[in-house]
Amino acid sequence: MKHGFIAFAVLASSVGVSAVHASAGSINYSGEVQQATCDVAVNNHNVFGNNVTLPKASSSSLSKVGETTGTTPISITLLRCNRGAMPVVFFEAGSGVDALTQNVLNASGTATGVQLQLLDTANVPIRVGDMSQLAARGVGTVGSGNVTSQYSVRYIATGVSTVGTVRGSVTFSLKYE
Repeated sequence: MKHGFIAFAVLASSVGVSAVHASAGSINYSGEVQQATCDVAVNNHNVFGNNVTLPKASSSSLSKVGETTGTTPISITLLRCNRGAMPVVFFEAGSGVDALTQNVLNASGTATGVQLQLLDTANVPIRVGDMSQLAARGVGTVGSGNVTSQYSVRYIATGVSTVGTVRGSVTFSLKYE
């Protein structure tokens, strides 16, 4: 009799466990397999941990909204790309980007009233996170395995600036056409 009770208890507990494993929903995954990839260097340095230093700027040169100064070149070199690749550099929106101005925020600096504005090869402001970059900012077809794009960054006043440090960061990705 004791064995029958134990068998019934084991059977009853296994029925209870199966209810715990009932379907609760689904997860959809997406990704992309690309034909070509490249390594990246910024200003001829490995992309990770790279810093771009802008010149010191006078707060008087950033006293009105929209004033700019301190334009500093940035080269993004795509290395060891597969021949025929057509990469496009895309500067992504994120927590370090002002959603209104689409400039890079002075996220950890002490100056106020100033952001960082990215410029494309033609010195046209890049609206960080804007999908139009994909159409307008291609670096061309890779023939030799390496290709370099020239960009710039500069200070831009969002109000009367105060003295202090300016520090920001932006994430970029590569889209292969």
